[in-house]
Amino acid sequence: MKKTSAYHFEKITPHNQKAALEVYHQNLDYFALTAEIPSLASVAQDRAACPPQLDPEQKHFFLVTFENRPMAVVDLLTGYPEDASGYLGLLLIAEHRQGHGQKILAQLEDWLRDQGFQRLELGVLEHNTPALAFWTAQGFHPCGKSSVLLNQQSYTVIKFAKTLAHKKATSLP
Repeated sequence: MKKTSAYHFEKITPHNQKAALEVYHQNLDYFALTAEIPSLASVAQDRAACPPQLDPEQKHFFLVTFENRPMAVVDLLTGYPEDASGYLGLLLIAEHRQGHGQKILAQLEDWLRDQGFQRLELGVLEHNTPALAFWTAQGFHPCGKSSVLLNQQSYTVIKFAKTLAHKKATSLP
């Protein structure tokens, strides 16, 4: 993927996973919701996690940098849960309330549209109030509930979805 704005997306590998861990450490409130402690092992686990029916090429686990600083971690599945959908499994932002999440999301949406995807889905822990507010403000709508097992504990997840309206062509780095 190419650099198209001040945000640069690169695949997370063992070489840059320490930078990804820096972003995880800027989101301790999120990890506290599930009593998780971010570590290099958890970054590696997230990098490897993928539904078994998907081709590994459908998994996009990115470190996003801004002005050469680690700014976000993105876990995106394409063609999931349906062929015309993308699924955002994780969006962690290092510097909160600066507009980075909104801008990174807009770039992801543009790229998905350009790839022919029509919908973006995600799940939010039911008790993650700041995330519920963020995704609602970005035009996502609740479309159901499910449960997820994290850290050997079951949590309720609110499913969100957004139809991707057509826009100009864009590419991700």
